[in-house]
Amino acid sequence: MSKDAEFWRKEANEYFKTGKYGNALKLYDRALRYNPEISVLYLNKSLTCLKVGAYYEAYKCAKIALDKDGGDREKALY
Repeated sequence: MSKDAEFWRKEANEYFKTGKYGNALKLYDRALRYNPEISVLYLNKSLTCLKVGAYYEAYKCAKIALDKDGGDREKALY
């Protein structure tokens, strides 16, 4: 994972932990701009979308994660 993508993922995770899902989504998107090949970013974004009721976007992110090599199949299907 690139340093920039990792930095933004960690920042987004902190927002997620405090229930600031809108901010977390913005930062997951920023991390994905740095490295769109990281399946865990899509999984994290998918879970965050579920929290805000963006169900179709959550589905799309989970599907992308499944299509990526190394995706966590069980987590994406959940």
